Amino acid sequence: MAEVGSLEAELQLAEEGVKSLINALSGSLGGFVSSSVLFPLDLIKTKLQSGQGWKEISDIVSNSEYGYLVLWKHGHVRGVQSSIEKFLYFYNFEMLMQMYK
Repeated sequence: MAEVGSLEAELQLAEEGVKSLINALSGSLGGFVSSSVLFPLDLIKTKLQSGQGWKEISDIVSNSEYGYLVLWKHGHVRGVQSSIEKFLYFYNFEMLMQMYK
């Protein structure tokens, strides 16, 4: 009977680990998507705050061979950075919540 109890405990620990991993992956994906979508807006905001007006931004877009896609240039770096940050945050958060239940 002791084996059944320990097996159930191990199964419960495994389920909690999978739950933490799923939450971490969900946070990671959400971080990547939000950073990728909002990166051009953040770039435009930064350009406007630095004193460059809409004329400068439109010149950057019109003079580029990529057109509006130039606004996402190097955005993947921010997306990967954000996804790693969110993965670590949510994984650690879930593990700490399970420890203190």
